Amino acid sequence: EDDDISVLYFKADALVGIGQKKKAIELYEYILKLNVVSKIKANCYYEIGVLQENEQETVKYMKMSYEANPRENADRYLACYFSDVKDYQSSEYWLTKCEERLPKEVMENDIIMLELKAEILRHKKQTDE
Repeated sequence: EDDDISVLYFKADALVGIGQKKKAIELYEYILKLNVVSKIKANCYYEIGVLQENEQETVKYMKMSYEANPRENADRYLACYFSDVKDYQSSEYWLTKCEERLPKEVMENDIIMLELKAEILRHKKQTDE
């Protein structure tokens, strides 16, 4: 059964590769209806989120992905997204989730996360002044 789900997942991925976003989303949604493990659920939600045309929908699916399995990169995406829209409190929340999930040495060597942390600190400093 796991092999069947893997095949479906790769088919959905291939559909994305050839520009068939709507069909890919339908296939990811079908996979979610199967009794799949949390990692597959998280991956499907993540992929559906990436394919959304609307940022609010993307954020919704990233949160669902994180809730299904915190080990995926949805927290990282959300930290960056909220920083981009200048919601630094939400960005800091998701950055904290990344720090809880990832080993310290990974966070210390992740340029994007380091820049994000610096941006949040700059904003806090400006707010405090």
